[in-house]
Amino acid sequence: MSDDNNKINPQITSVEIGRRNLRKLDIYPLALGDELGLTEEISIAIAKYFDKAVPKDEDSAVIKFALDLIKDNFNKIIGFVVEDEDPNELVKEITNAQFCEIAEIVYKCNFEDASKNAVSLSEMIKKALVSVRQSPLFVKDTDTDLLNSIEKDLAKVESLEES
Repeated sequence: MSDDNNKINPQITSVEIGRRNLRKLDIYPLALGDELGLTEEISIAIAKYFDKAVPKDEDSAVIKFALDLIKDNFNKIIGFVVEDEDPNELVKEITNAQFCEIAEIVYKCNFEDASKNAVSLSEMIKKALVSVRQSPLFVKDTDTDLLNSIEKDLAKVESLEES
């Protein structure tokens, strides 16, 4: 095989994990389908959170919500971004700090640029829509038939006056 057929995705990032002995773990970017599914699940969880009454200690409630969201979806998220690893076994090896590093990689690789691009695309669409609204869709040249009609009518009136 040539080198062109073996290009490695530059978004693949390696992290070291382990409580005692460190080992390398490759973090892969999410496939679009996985990213959309994960985004939908997070959106649903956020909507459910805000549907509940807001507790008095809002900061601790937000932290608890985030931790519950991660806990409930940890295996799924890890399953999306690593290969040939059992998420149930990985959770026994990964420390909190290592998980935070993985979460940051997943966010930056999959969501940070995408959200910036979405905002940029949204602005371009808004500008395009505004320019379409401001320019007339149909512009006619001066209607010369109208002027000719007025001239004919004036001629008729003058001929009647003369008679």
